[in-house]
Amino acid sequence: MITVEISGHVNASVDATFAAFTDHEALSDIPGLRCTLVAEGAPTRNGVGALRRIGGGGVFALERITAFEVPFRYCYVVEGGLPLRHDGGEVRFRETNAGTDVVWTTRVGVALGPLAGPVERLVVGPIVRASLRQLFASAARRAERAS
Repeated sequence: MITVEISGHVNASVDATFAAFTDHEALSDIPGLRCTLVAEGAPTRNGVGALRRIGGGGVFALERITAFEVPFRYCYVVEGGLPLRHDGGEVRFRETNAGTDVVWTTRVGVALGPLAGPVERLVVGPIVRASLRQLFASAARRAERAS
């Protein structure tokens, strides 16, 4: 298993940033990516228990929201779709004087025995990191437009 973490600053309030990052269907604003809400969560439709299908080009993941603490953090776990093991992901939000700092962490792996480590470091990690950066940038733009 490897841990992938990205972080950045969003020039928007913590409320607008949290709302943008947790609006699952809005992730479809990335060309080639489609995100649909399969099951609603609580206390809001994007909250705990929400199941989203996210992917493109024939590859998708089913992600379940496991924690939803407005506006500080949310967590998720991949329940299906991708041929990866997933120990969960967490997105944390911290309000600053100039906006919001965001840290996105996820743990993924592949079941390939002794080849797992090299494949995770050289293939899976860079793909996951690039995907998270794209999702981060999209959500940040939406948050900044909303503020």
